[in-house]
Amino acid sequence: MDTASQASAAMDPAADARARLPALHVVLAWEHLVAGRNPQQHDYDGRMAACAEAGWPARPLAAEERARLGTGRVEIMVDARRQRVRQTMWTVGMDEALPDHEAVCHPRLREELLEYEAHPDDRRFLPLDGEQLAADEALATSIGWRRDGSGQVGGQDCVRWQSDRQEVCMWSGGTGWGIGLLPLDLRGCNGMPLDHYLGAIPLQSKSLDGSGCNLELQSFSLGRGLLPADPSGAGGQ
Repeated sequence: MDTASQASAAMDPAADARARLPALHVVLAWEHLVAGRNPQQHDYDGRMAACAEAGWPARPLAAEERARLGTGRVEIMVDARRQRVRQTMWTVGMDEALPDHEAVCHPRLREELLEYEAHPDDRRFLPLDGEQLAADEALATSIGWRRDGSGQVGGQDCVRWQSDRQEVCMWSGGTGWGIGLLPLDLRGCNGMPLDHYLGAIPLQSKSLDGSGCNLELQSFSLGRGLLPADPSGAGGQ
């Protein structure tokens, strides 16, 4: 950290907290379900069956493309330089160059990329003390969650929570940097605000009633210093 940054951190606790942030890179993968099935894949299969029944020319997706439908990838990147979340989602698209009746039978894999980067005033990353953690647990209990002990996912400790509809294990190693234990409601994973992933990080979740998100940890890296400009290797910063 240069002299100017040190001086700023000395005057601003939030700036000091950001300067002490680890090099954290987390990749999560989720699948969205409704009534126990992936609606994107179900709708796609129905479309292809209708095209075959009607005898219309069709160009199905490759098997690996179909498998991506209704799924998403969340990448969390945190260090002293920037705090960013990037989400990629895959849905069914159509070949817009074709007439509508032909496009239905010529689907394409549509990729949507969303990004959020924290402004210094939006996320302070101050350590959480026992009083704050107790208040958070009381809040979670008041809205229908119950703490269900501790666990470990991918070598990382986490706190397990369960509600009537889902269970989730929240990373417990980040409270010193303001990353809390409050369970995230992942029933609407494909529409959840990305900044929520900077306040609490789920390592695993499962829908208990068949509607919501099943989420799995793909990779977790925790170190010091700065992350590469783009740890995913996907390009850009």
